[in-house]
Amino acid sequence: MSAEAARIIKKISGKKTASGLDIMLGTVKAVSPLTVKFDDVSFDISAGLLVNPDINLREGLKAGERVAGVPVGGTQYLILCKAVAA
Repeated sequence: MSAEAARIIKKISGKKTASGLDIMLGTVKAVSPLTVKFDDVSFDISAGLLVNPDINLREGLKAGERVAGVPVGGTQYLILCKAVAA
């Protein structure tokens, strides 16, 4: 995880639920406009996506790749980073 993603997580960690920060995995469906299908959400999301500025959307994120994100409001989700196999 990038330093910027860690900073963002630390900043929003005060908004934890009782079970902790709800980090979700999702799949990029399209880059322009950015569309993500989170595993725990039954529909694709393209509006209300916030992106960690360390992620380069044109060169660093492609359809089919996995991302980690968190819900940060009623209809907003923050994309923290790519999720890759170790």
